[in-house]
Amino acid sequence: MRENGISFKGTRDGLQISLGDDLTFDSLKDGLRKRLQQAGDFFKGTGLIVQFTGRLLEPDEISQLKNLIEEEIEAPVFIKDPPDDTTSKIFLENDDLIIEGPAKFVYNTIRSGQRIAYDGNIIVVGDVNPGAEVVAGGNIVVAGYIRGMAHAGSDGNDKAVIIAGSIRALQVRIGHLIARAPDNDAAPISQPEIAYVNGSEIIIEPYLKAASISRRRGEGYI
Repeated sequence: MRENGISFKGTRDGLQISLGDDLTFDSLKDGLRKRLQQAGDFFKGTGLIVQFTGRLLEPDEISQLKNLIEEEIEAPVFIKDPPDDTTSKIFLENDDLIIEGPAKFVYNTIRSGQRIAYDGNIIVVGDVNPGAEVVAGGNIVVAGYIRGMAHAGSDGNDKAVIIAGSIRALQVRIGHLIARAPDNDAAPISQPEIAYVNGSEIIIEPYLKAASISRRRGEGYI
């Protein structure tokens, strides 16, 4: 059902949002915010894979809609390419750097002894259990816990990030740097976390705190 020029459809990947092309962009933003608020807590606190359809969007418009959804659901959002030939970029902005490229989707929990490796971004709709490994040339996004080893930017890219519902990994790597998650495995998930490089060390902190700081600096994460 379409309301305010917007309709939601759950997919195997996440959420598909159809946008009407007969409204102004500001009207679409208002409509999207209302639809998310109507959903109440349904999407709250869970990383979401979103695909926009029905309207050609500029990169800046995609970024605005992504930020709007993150603010409403209080969790990170990953933008998936539309299901046609329309070019929609998945990008990470950091100062003058823009990373874009393919992503590998894993639709289950990665268990002990399993290793997932990919040159681009890796998106896990599940957990990364102890003894499991995820190695990405780009960024890593996990909908649940990371308790195994996660290595983003495995080709030496220290601009890559790791985002998860909770990062409790024995070892986190970004580029050539290595860190260990805090020893608070028993603590419940309160909000998604992000690991990123700041100077010569890896910082692990709540995603919304890091995103807020980056936006004030004119930067951005996934």
